[in-house]
Amino acid sequence: MLQSNNSSEFINSTMNKFCQRNSIIYEMTLSYLPQQNGIAERAIAIIFEMVRCILHSASLSLKYWREAFLYTTHIQSLLLTSGLNSIVPYVAWTGQKPDVFHLQIFGSIGWAHVPKPVHNGKLQSQAVKV
Repeated sequence: MLQSNNSSEFINSTMNKFCQRNSIIYEMTLSYLPQQNGIAERAIAIIFEMVRCILHSASLSLKYWREAFLYTTHIQSLLLTSGLNSIVPYVAWTGQKPDVFHLQIFGSIGWAHVPKPVHNGKLQSQAVKV
C-alpha cells in the first residue's frame, strides 16, 4: 500500500500504471490536511534536520544538500525504527545484514583518480583532492 498527498508529482498516469503493474494499492490523503501525513511529515523533518547538521558540522556549502540528503537517507535505512520488529529497514528490504565499513564522516577529504589521458605524463599527479 502506498499513500501520498494530492501533489501533482504523484497524480499522473505513470504512477497509476506503476502501482497497477506492481499490485500496489494507491491512496491519496485529503488536500490541505497534513495531519493525515503525520508519520511522513515527521520523517521528512528528521531527514532535513540531519542534512542541516551534516552540512554545518562539515562546514560545507549548501550546494551539497543533495549529497547530504542521499547520505542521510542511507543512514536512516541502517537505524532501528519502531515500525519494524528489532530489525533495520535495510534488512527488511534486502534480507541481508548491512555492511557499514564503507561509512565515513560526511565532508571528509578524499582523492579522485585522474585518468592517464588527462594527467599528461608519468610524473604528473594521478589524483586530485576532493
